[in-house]
Amino acid sequence: MRARVIGVYQDGESDMDRYNLRKKIGSAIIDADLTDSTLLSVGYEYQKKESDDVTWGGFPLFFSDGTRTNYDRSFNPAADWTFWDTRLQRTFASLQQGFDNGWTLKANVSHEKTEAANHLFYPFYTIFGFDRATGGGVVPYSGNYLTERKADGADVYAEGPFQLFGREHHLVAGASYNRREFTNNGTFDFPAPLDTYFGWNGAYPEPNWSPRTVQSTGTIKQKAAYVAGRFSLADPLTLLVGARYTDWQIDGGNFDAAQGLVPFSDTQTEVTPYAGLVYDINDVWSTYVSYTEIFNPQTLRDANGGYLDPLTGKGYEAGVKAAWFDDKLNASLAVFRIEQDNLGVATGGFVPGSSESAYEAANGVVSEGFDFEISGRVTAGWNTTFGASHYTARDDSGTSINTQLPRTTLKLFNSYTPQGAWSDLTVGGGVNWQNRSYYVDPVYGAFQQSAYALVSAFARYRLSPQFSVQLNIDNLLDKRYYAQFNGGYGAWGASRNGMLTFNYTF
Repeated sequence: MRARVIGVYQDGESDMDRYNLRKKIGSAIIDADLTDSTLLSVGYEYQKKESDDVTWGGFPLFFSDGTRTNYDRSFNPAADWTFWDTRLQRTFASLQQGFDNGWTLKANVSHEKTEAANHLFYPFYTIFGFDRATGGGVVPYSGNYLTERKADGADVYAEGPFQLFGREHHLVAGASYNRREFTNNGTFDFPAPLDTYFGWNGAYPEPNWSPRTVQSTGTIKQKAAYVAGRFSLADPLTLLVGARYTDWQIDGGNFDAAQGLVPFSDTQTEVTPYAGLVYDINDVWSTYVSYTEIFNPQTLRDANGGYLDPLTGKGYEAGVKAAWFDDKLNASLAVFRIEQDNLGVATGGFVPGSSESAYEAANGVVSEGFDFEISGRVTAGWNTTFGASHYTARDDSGTSINTQLPRTTLKLFNSYTPQGAWSDLTVGGGVNWQNRSYYVDPVYGAFQQSAYALVSAFARYRLSPQFSVQLNIDNLLDKRYYAQFNGGYGAWGASRNGMLTFNYTF
């Protein structure tokens, strides 16, 4: 029998004025060998997060004359009474049985409960505009929400080898069931605009909240069965083929000011196949092609509170992989094309009566691009990772979508452990670069962020076989950048920050 217990406590501020976050995280897992071939695992996970003076949506990006705002990186657009608290409790268990013929049977069950309560403040300015001269026009939109989720899941599958036509193949087959219940309760306050938003410091009176009412509630059920095989067609050629059957159902109700709680129901069933071929060129190089169909029921909602239709589409991929020095250094290059309908695109607004972001469905979306990565040990003590990716994404009218996300990214990270007397020391660093990104506001026009790079570094020293100390520094050059921007609102990325960690292994 073996047991693992993990506990984390965090209480800290950030470079944003007034913001505070407290975390309590704990988990425990027990593994028991019931027999030489039977393993039982049970566990429990607990997370509690409490945030004060928390933002909701960000700060205005534009004045009403179309010029850009320029807030300090420490600016906090929240009121000083805001908070966002969440609590998660999860229990889980698995039973795994091995057989003499190499097959394995495994069953997993889980139960999860999540609760979230928040009082939020949003500097709403897109109706009246944010006057550059007076600071007027910002509406102090406030929300008071309570969300509850319950989820139960079960999954059973078997996998193992088998012989056919004198060759060994591999098969996996299973079934799963998931049920999730949710209730969103809320109320909000939408008063007259502030006289001025200039000099904002969070000192705004909390509304006299009306009682929360049910904004949406429902139950989501999903049943699935799947089978996949890896078939050795010849010594260098392997066929991968599989399929998944999904039966998805949602029943519930959305609140409407005129009609009250309006019931809704939807059922979707689909079979999604997958196929691929892998060709081993030699002991180092291999190449592959694959095809898959996409079917993913969504819980994203639009600006009217309705749920988006399932995400559907097709995916094509081809690539080459290499492994050197007994798999210590690996490289891969892939090119892909993904065709999707009903892809959720954030509008920048919120679902009425909730703290959920609102989305709209984009159809005929085609994403094309490539991914490259090489990682592993170059020489004794030197490990490296380099990656590059690029893609385009356009809808059926040829318009680029989600342009606030970078299209090209590069990453490079190295670590080095000297040999000999300094072998207890490890140093390293890296850089993440992304190209320009932009967002087009329907009123104020384009908002662009130039390409930028973030540099990080670390040093770790092992004081004993059990005890080590590590210093991490992120955004080493203190780059000023937007972590997000959309819908007329933005939020700054973290400035230079560091973390000192002490680690002791029992």
